Amino acid sequence: MKKILIAFLFLSSFAYSQSNEITGLSVADFESAKMLFIKMMESEDYKKKEDIQDELTPMLEGNGIEDVLNPRNQPSEEKLYKWFEENLPKEKAEKAIILFKKILELEGKMQNDNKLFFDFMKQATVEQKREILQPFFKKTREKLRQ
Repeated sequence: MKKILIAFLFLSSFAYSQSNEITGLSVADFESAKMLFIKMMESEDYKKKEDIQDELTPMLEGNGIEDVLNPRNQPSEEKLYKWFEENLPKEKAEKAIILFKKILELEGKMQNDNKLFFDFMKQATVEQKREILQPFFKKTREKLRQ
């Protein structure tokens, strides 16, 4: 469950970085994208977003949120808020909505601050994206082991 939620919250950042014309990155752009991603992960906004995700995740565990987050069910902000309201006690639902809105706000700021990185992600192949995002996957695996 924790893996699903962390991945959803993180990868929602990349929903804006999808493109119909995927050409792949040149070697130089690919290396730049990897460095830019690491730089973004070291930013204060990224760290704040992680802290908020860490606060939000335990509130949602064990409550059946997996169905809402399943990509086949086309998750959306509205569906998520509705799920919070229907499945969490009122105070927790209100807190979850506030936290999720903060996450979205930070994601928007990071997208503005890291436009070149997100432009690279639009053109990267699936394999390139996987390699660019390896630091995130490694960090998530380490976090889950704790």
